[in-house]
Amino acid sequence: MAERDRLKWNAKYQDKVQGDAPAANDTLRSLSSYLVGGMCLDVACGLGGNSLYLAKHGYQVISLDVSDVAVSYLQQKAKQDNLPITASQVDLDKASLPPELYDLVVVTYFLDRQLYKSLKSVVKEGGFIFFETFYEAAGTNEHMNSRFKLKPFELQDLFREWKILQFIQDEQKGIQSVFAQKRSADLESN
Repeated sequence: MAERDRLKWNAKYQDKVQGDAPAANDTLRSLSSYLVGGMCLDVACGLGGNSLYLAKHGYQVISLDVSDVAVSYLQQKAKQDNLPITASQVDLDKASLPPELYDLVVVTYFLDRQLYKSLKSVVKEGGFIFFETFYEAAGTNEHMNSRFKLKPFELQDLFREWKILQFIQDEQKGIQSVFAQKRSADLESN
């Protein structure tokens, strides 16, 4: 499966690497007051719009994607702009992620429910996760396979034991996002 995914995404990114650097996710940028630096994991980073933005805002970014075209592009941009980004081509189904290492984990427009537990475990206590992707809203994203779309309120339910700082379920766009902080003993007592 990973090889087929790699080839599919390589083909999609091949034309885009000649254009301007990608922009960061709008919802993520709106949360800039929380983005204070540290270690960040950008999962399924694509051409790295979020990685580039976060590296410019004080994060040391580990960026992962199945596409070697995207990873190579991001490596070149990071080197060109002298940004602390380590980009790697990985099969996320087989990736081993170290627990409680990251201050921020970012996942945009990628959904693999088998990674939920692992993604939650790599965030440090007091750290954050930002997750945004498509969900099953009537009349939106009908061309997509439903297994790649969230159920209504799925992200809110997934992070119910965390401190949810922002949850958005946009029915017009068919987008759902959550920005949540992993609770620690200190946070729970405040």
